[in-house]
Amino acid sequence: MVEDPGVANFALGLKDSLYLKKINCDVFATGISRNYLRQYKEEFLFSSQITSLQNCYDFIFYGTSEVKNSKLYKILNKFKSEGTKIGIIIDAPNSIDERLKEIKNNLKIEADFFIVADKTTKQELI
Repeated sequence: MVEDPGVANFALGLKDSLYLKKINCDVFATGISRNYLRQYKEEFLFSSQITSLQNCYDFIFYGTSEVKNSKLYKILNKFKSEGTKIGIIIDAPNSIDERLKEIKNNLKIEADFFIVADKTTKQELI
């Protein structure tokens, strides 16, 4: 689930790469990440479509933007409560605070793991 173009970079080619390893993957996009993914002709679903799906996901990676009323948090809490593992994508060291805000829209998301862009981001996160 991507909302921010920086995080959307993590989705480029992901579905095809995982398919080759026999791993099913859906990419959900909202906000400005949709236009970004379209530029690269990436296949994605709108984040609104995930609410109508049954929880068939073992894990979900997500990356937010500065949007304060993001719909992702409600969706993530739903799947987290159903046992899905949640991972936060942090695309740059200056994005850590933004990505780790624990409470947005009065919804708390607890991550099971992190995906970081590079060693600098990893060190800053630690």
